[in-house]
Amino acid sequence: MSRKTSNWVRALGDALSLATSFAAAVALGYFLGKFLDARLGTGPYLMLVMMLLGVAAGLKMMYEKAFGRGKPSPAVGEQEEEAREYRPSREAIEALRQAKELLKELEKEELGKKED
Repeated sequence: MSRKTSNWVRALGDALSLATSFAAAVALGYFLGKFLDARLGTGPYLMLVMMLLGVAAGLKMMYEKAFGRGKPSPAVGEQEEEAREYRPSREAIEALRQAKELLKELEKEELGKKED
């Protein structure tokens, strides 16, 4: 994928993520406030307060994403580089070989039991 394509795809993903997070925060506040109003008999007051808290939480998420306070999403190229740089240790390779040999032995034992 070219760099130009990946930029608009990442921007679209970020925008959709922010929109759904904002909507979820507002909806959660609304329904939680509605539930508490029904349980406590306080009318629309808790629903309004909780919905405003949801709006504030959504705006805070947007602010953090816009000004880099949240955790940044890694670039596609960086992820590919990290994957290419990874080399398993000799111990890990040896452990995998031993596990492979044990599996072969177990398969032989299973075949021997089925033939009997």
